[in-house]
Amino acid sequence: MSCVTFYTWCSTLGVGCYLYTNIKRTATVSAGYVSNGTTVYTVNSSGMITATAACSSCQASGTYITYYCTGTTLYYTYADGNCGTYDTLIEYNSATCGYESYPYYCDCGGGCAGSVDPCYYNACFECAF
Repeated sequence: MSCVTFYTWCSTLGVGCYLYTNIKRTATVSAGYVSNGTTVYTVNSSGMITATAACSSCQASGTYITYYCTGTTLYYTYADGNCGTYDTLIEYNSATCGYESYPYYCDCGGGCAGSVDPCYYNACFECAF
């Protein structure tokens, strides 16, 4: 992107104004878009502004920004559409945040619970918390 100076006879830019590339106002701006940083102007092949819209540097609402962890709890941060953000809890005990699950645990009630019958294969001697 490069900065281009443009000129006009209009005191306030708007639809119907012509934009020129030289101070004598003899060469019109090419068709496309130009902006002053706050407004974007649509220009036709004659160099005339045909539409205007406000510039926005804010990301659209719901756009994923990043993630972070609080302990082993995973959160995503999203854009709110107004140049701010909001956080959403995604997962407790997330592997992304360093949580390690174990295939079995003792339930402290005299037995074991888990994926396969761990009490049969592994004696429960201590309770895991």
